[in-house]
Amino acid sequence: MRTLIRFSQVRRTERVDSPADEAQMALGRYFRANCLSTDAVGIFVYVTGPSVGGVPQVSQVDITVPGKFPAVGIIVEKSDPTTCLVQVRGEIEVSPAALVPGRPYFVGLDGVITNLPPAPLPGVTAAIQSIGTAIDLGRLLLNVHAQLYLHKG
Repeated sequence: MRTLIRFSQVRRTERVDSPADEAQMALGRYFRANCLSTDAVGIFVYVTGPSVGGVPQVSQVDITVPGKFPAVGIIVEKSDPTTCLVQVRGEIEVSPAALVPGRPYFVGLDGVITNLPPAPLPGVTAAIQSIGTAIDLGRLLLNVHAQLYLHKG
């Protein structure tokens, strides 16, 4: 039996802080969004509703509540309590560095990266969403899939 590992520490591998880096935004790897002050770096988010002033609104995904999934990306930076940078694809670093290269990883019940598909409580339905594949012990190739599988505990 495999042990569930939560990867709560996430760091992007490149900087997005200059006009040249705006190309990364244009390529669809990142987007800036408004988020809640309680949404932390390392959690997956879903789009909560229409953009406000052209800025997407996101919040922490909850794979057990219809309408609060699918995840669209992971918060990799917060410039202030309610402004976040969301990464949707590309390489990210995670810790602890305990990834298994070649294995898929998922959105966990708590909204962070996990190595096992979530197992909901009895009678609870949860979405299972693959979010990427490990490329070494501490790096994940993020590729958030919109395809979901529903699993009833």
